[in-house]
This record gives sequence, C-alpha cells and structure tokens, in this order.
Amino acid sequence: MMMMWILAVATIAQGWILLGPASLEVAVPVALGVALLWRIRAFLPAHADMLILMAALGGFGMLLPVLYGAPACHLDGHRTAMYLGMILLPAGPCWTQARCVLEARRQGWVHWLLLGDLVGMVAGMEGASLIGRGRPWLHHVLMLVGMLLGMGVNMTIVSLVLTSKRTRADRQSLARVA
Repeated sequence: MMMMWILAVATIAQGWILLGPASLEVAVPVALGVALLWRIRAFLPAHADMLILMAALGGFGMLLPVLYGAPACHLDGHRTAMYLGMILLPAGPCWTQARCVLEARRQGWVHWLLLGDLVGMVAGMEGASLIGRGRPWLHHVLMLVGMLLGMGVNMTIVSLVLTSKRTRADRQSLARVA
C-alpha cells in the first residue's frame, strides 16, 4: 500500500520539477492513475509492474540532475546523471516487487531480462531525445514514452523467447515419454 503512494508522490514531483505549482492540475490526476494502476496490478500482465515503477520512480530519477542545478536533465552534459537516476532510484522496488523480475530471478534468467530492459530503455530514450528539445516537459514526456516503449519491445522479445523455449522443452519431454 505504501508503494502506491510513493509512486504517486514521485509522479507529482516530476510535474512540479518541470512546471512548478501550475503542474498540479495535470500531475495529481496522473499520479492518482499511477496509484490506481499499482493497486490493481494483480489484474495486469506481470510486466506492468516494471513499467509502472519505471514511469514513476525512473522518471523522477531522470530529473534528479535538475535538483543540483542542471538546466534540464536531458541535456547532453547531464545524460550520465539522468541515466543513473533513472536506473538506481527504482532498482530496489523493481528487484523486490516487480513480478516479472521475481519470476526471472526464480527461473535464473534475471540478468538477461534486466540487460534487455536497460538496452530497450536507453534505445527508446535516445530515439525520443531527437524531438521535443525546446520544451523540457515535452522532452521529458517523450523520453518516458521512449523508455517505456523500449522496455515493451524487450518484454515482447523475452516473452517470445521464453515461449519458444518452453514449447521446445515440452516437445522434448513428450518425445521422451513416447
């Protein structure tokens, strides 16, 4: 229950950092939507946990360079800090609460899942970084969308690979029985 409110606060903080108090009329409903998604995540695919955590905590982590005086977190000189914040801030909750990570840990392939997610996030964000440069809030939203799309592509690939491995293993076990 506590994580739901942490995600909501992280979502509101993103709007506040980028637009100040004027952002509240948009940020609060979005934050409530994020909190609701976290609350009902048991009814969503397992990968939704990671997407919700990364959108709220990873998005807030991307903005941390702004807090120490960077003009915008997405400027080239601050990319390293942006990526570190995006990865490190949600790392603990993703490791302990994202169902897809928990399942990958159980099956022994968590390193491939996380590596693929990281590559997908960075590729999506780098693609998105080419547009929306004039407005920091728009650029941030586009970077978040790119990050989530990149993760979505990786999650699809991981699901397809695992499905094909399971199908192959099932056929092999059936062949042994016959």
